[in-house]
Amino acid sequence: MKNQILTIVTLLFLISCGKSEKPIEPEKIQDSVVITPKESEIKEVETPIYNYEKDSDFSKELDLVLLSKVATNLKIKYEDIETNKTSSIVYSDETAFFTITYVAKKWKEGIENWEENDGDYLERIYVFVNKSNGRIIDKVLDDESCVYENEALKVEKTEIFKKLIKLNENITGIMLSTLYYVSAHDVGYDETKFSILALDGNKIIKLVYAYPIQIENSDSLDGDVLEKETRNSTISISDSATNGFFDLKISKFFKYEKGKITDFENENNDKIIHKNKKESQVLKFNGKIYLFNSEDRLRFLTNY
Repeated sequence: MKNQILTIVTLLFLISCGKSEKPIEPEKIQDSVVITPKESEIKEVETPIYNYEKDSDFSKELDLVLLSKVATNLKIKYEDIETNKTSSIVYSDETAFFTITYVAKKWKEGIENWEENDGDYLERIYVFVNKSNGRIIDKVLDDESCVYENEALKVEKTEIFKKLIKLNENITGIMLSTLYYVSAHDVGYDETKFSILALDGNKIIKLVYAYPIQIENSDSLDGDVLEKETRNSTISISDSATNGFFDLKISKFFKYEKGKITDFENENNDKIIHKNKKESQVLKFNGKIYLFNSEDRLRFLTNY
C-alpha cells in the first residue's frame, strides 16, 4: 500500500512539472525547424564590387617573362610595349590575362594626315594566354583606348581589379578601370570607365564595356565663374538574374557646383551654388551584353 502511494505521488509530481514547462520557442530550435520570414522581411542579398568612396584593390602583377612570350606570339616587338601601361593577372590555373599598350604605328615624316606633333599611335589590347608558353587563346582591341601619343585626350593605364567576380555558375569576370582626361585652361574633363570581360570557352566576351563610373566636367564661364558637375557610382551584384547572369545594381550620385573661381579657391562654400541628385539603375544581361545608354551621362551640365 505504501509503495502504491509513493508511485501515485511520483506520477502527480511529474505531471505537474510537465504542465509548468514553457513550450519551446520556434526560433530556438536549430537544424530542425525552418522559420520563414514574412515577405516584407526578406532582403535581397547584394555583393559590392565597386565603391567610389573606397580605394579599389588593383592587381600589381606584371609577369615580364610571360609578357615577352606573349609579344612574340602577337608579333609585337617587345620594345614597342609600354610596360608602365601594361598589367596582368592570373585568371585560372592554366590561364593569364593581360592588358597591353604598345606602339602600333611610329610617326614618320610624309604620312598623309599625320602631323608631327601627333606622336606615335598607341593601341591597347586585352588578351587571354596560356600561362606556360604564352599561347594566345583570344584577344580583343579596346577601340576607345587607342590614341595618338600627343593628342589632347589622355588615356591612363587600364587597371585590373585584383578580385575576380562570378556572374553565374560558369562565368568568371575580370573587372577593368580606365581613366580618360583632358586638361585645358578653361575646361576640365576626366572620366573613369568600367568594363567586365570573361573567357567563355576560347572566346572573350565583353559583358560590360566602358560604363562611366566616374565623370567630372568643369567649364569656366567668361573666365570668372566656374561651373562643374561630378558623377560617382557604386556597383553591386544582385542575387536576381536575367538570361542566366546576375543583375548589376548601380547607385549614381550627381553633384553640381557653380560660383566665382575666387570663391572656390578660398573655399567660400556659402557663396557657391550646390545641387545634388541620387539615382539607381539596374543593368541586365540581354543575352550578349549588359546594356546601358552611353549617352546618359550628367544631370545638370546637359551639354556635355
